[in-house]
Amino acid sequence: RLATSFPEITASVGIHPHHADTWSGQTSSELQALASRPEVSAVGEIGLDHYWPGYDRDRQIQCFMEQALIAAKLNKPIVVHCRDAYETLIDLLSSDRTLPHHGVIHCFGGTANQADRLIGMGYYLGIGGSITYPSSHDLRDLVRTTGLERILIETDAPYLPPQIWRGYRNEPAFILDTLKIL
Repeated sequence: RLATSFPEITASVGIHPHHADTWSGQTSSELQALASRPEVSAVGEIGLDHYWPGYDRDRQIQCFMEQALIAAKLNKPIVVHCRDAYETLIDLLSSDRTLPHHGVIHCFGGTANQADRLIGMGYYLGIGGSITYPSSHDLRDLVRTTGLERILIETDAPYLPPQIWRGYRNEPAFILDTLKIL
């Protein structure tokens, strides 16, 4: 509704991997119809999340691949959620050249090697409040060596607030604290 009411706002649409079990032919048709709308600029947040116990790997892969193919058909970028599944994600994206090779790997938390391979495919890395955490040395080093050309700053609100706001609900206004560290 916001994207249809305000021309300066666009939306992304997709089924998050936590809800991959809801994917169906009907969901696919509805998503394609939504993603076709001019106010929708991307398909996402889609992806793989192998962190939480009980996830259905095959179902997540199916849901991700079908949504990525919708994005490719519409020539729209993807916004990718990936947690504890970077090698699988890279293998999937490398295996099918018809998939979009433009978009953002949201809330990147992989290795420098994985970052290099994803950037080499054409993706940007989304960096949020976690870069401010004392334990995030590897992420800060990765950004230093990668440079800012393929980095996007993001809030991930209401999650992952910058360190000085830990314990609070993350808000878009906190992005300045992330930017200072970035």
